[in-house]
Amino acid sequence: LAAKPEVGRSNVYRINSSKEHHYTVSLSERDSLLRNGWNSEGMLYQSTTEVTSTPVYRLYNKEHLFTSSEQEKNSLVKSGWKYEGIAWYVDSRTPYIFRFYTNGEHFYTASLNEALSITNKGASSEGVAFGYNQESTNSVYRLYNGTNHFLTSNINEVIQITNNGWKYEGI
Repeated sequence: LAAKPEVGRSNVYRINSSKEHHYTVSLSERDSLLRNGWNSEGMLYQSTTEVTSTPVYRLYNKEHLFTSSEQEKNSLVKSGWKYEGIAWYVDSRTPYIFRFYTNGEHFYTASLNEALSITNKGASSEGVAFGYNQESTNSVYRLYNGTNHFLTSNINEVIQITNNGWKYEGI
């Protein structure tokens, strides 16, 4: 299913049913879902086990939502979401995790190519949910619309403008 995590790290697993995706670091939760007909999509990324790092909060309201924003967590709780606790922790080794809303659920990916693909299929980007730029602090992304090139260092902007016909050409 996934390689054993490095010392001080936990695998974050992505599992899906025919209706939704789920994310967990718990092997027992993952295995229970797999026994009940869910499918493993493998490891999303490795989180840190350091509790002094940034927490990722898990909330539920007919679907799960994960955020590292305490303000967003508190706002969602006030609007009726159930706070289920800290799901895992992120640190400077955690890649950008992109969040989308599609088909009635929130979807997360660490892959820029998957992020661009799901955006092109109509998913609504909610930007970077949590994580850090793994390329460098000075990454510049290049896009092309058939006539002009566009350069940006804002990964959220890359995802948004690919929806408008721009082609991602890389860093």
